[in-house]
Amino acid sequence: MMDSQIQLSFPSVAGKEVLARFDGGDLTSDAGLLLVAAADRKIGLTNALARSVGDRREQAKVRHTVLEMVRERVFAIACGYEDANDLDTLRADPALKLACERRPQRDPQLASQPTLSRLENRLRPRELLAMGKTVAERVVAQLPKATECVVLDVDATDDPCHGQQQFECFNGHYDAHCYLPLLLYVTGPDRKQRLMASLLRPGNANYRAGLFGLLHRAIRVLRARFPQLRIILRADAGFGYHDVLAFCEPHDVRYVLGLTSNPSLSVLSTPVQMRAAVRHGKYGFDGWSGEECRLFDEFKYKAGTWPHARRVVAKVEVTQGKLNPRYVVTDLGGAPEEVYD
Repeated sequence: MMDSQIQLSFPSVAGKEVLARFDGGDLTSDAGLLLVAAADRKIGLTNALARSVGDRREQAKVRHTVLEMVRERVFAIACGYEDANDLDTLRADPALKLACERRPQRDPQLASQPTLSRLENRLRPRELLAMGKTVAERVVAQLPKATECVVLDVDATDDPCHGQQQFECFNGHYDAHCYLPLLLYVTGPDRKQRLMASLLRPGNANYRAGLFGLLHRAIRVLRARFPQLRIILRADAGFGYHDVLAFCEPHDVRYVLGLTSNPSLSVLSTPVQMRAAVRHGKYGFDGWSGEECRLFDEFKYKAGTWPHARRVVAKVEVTQGKLNPRYVVTDLGGAPEEVYD
């Protein structure tokens, strides 16, 4: 409607005339895309992603290059349009066209939803792995040059589904139909936590499903840039199992992993639990808070599936008048409180 001569008049407000006109030209609410595109040009992300994808189309019939389609999809997601259906309208958005290096008015529209869906559905596993490696390499490139140690954090989270999406399943822990993506973060000496990889999984996936492949690739990318790098794996009790420990030790990965409480750990931590109870009973009604009543201890513990005993750090605090013991298994040195924190 950029050439429309229609003009609508509305009741005056505070003595001011209110008019609606439609001659403002092509407008967008996503001008921030131009900054996203500038950042992309600096780090070369979409270029590298496009190079990971083979183009098996009949070239004489191609209207949209792989690079244009990758940019269109990535930039739309960056603006919060995660559904490819949104591109049926956004393909004509002037800011998105500029970000994809097309002129807003003179050049054809960008790819439609069916075209983008065909691109996504024809990707092969090796192409997806190559794209994941590309993202990880760009993240690792942001770490300071003098990096000697990093912490890898892994965690699963719910991505609720609304409808009949493929592989969505009910998850009792989250009480929802969802996906259960596995997220991998890396933290360097600058204390910045960066998302390094994400693996989409069905909602009923085992917490550790896909973990070892993700770690294998992350370790290779990290040590390709920092050959002598010290890597520490940090995760909650969903990952504190024999198979994770058995992976870490031969790959020279240190670990701090949560442990689920059991009768054996309760017995071994009885001394520190008793000290916490006595301390709370003595000071709990005289200005001491549950947060201040935190005690730490350590002991050797061997689960039935472990080949040998390992160091376990226990933290015990009194919250709402109840003892709350927590445990981590680790091969790190240092004081128990330092390791737990």
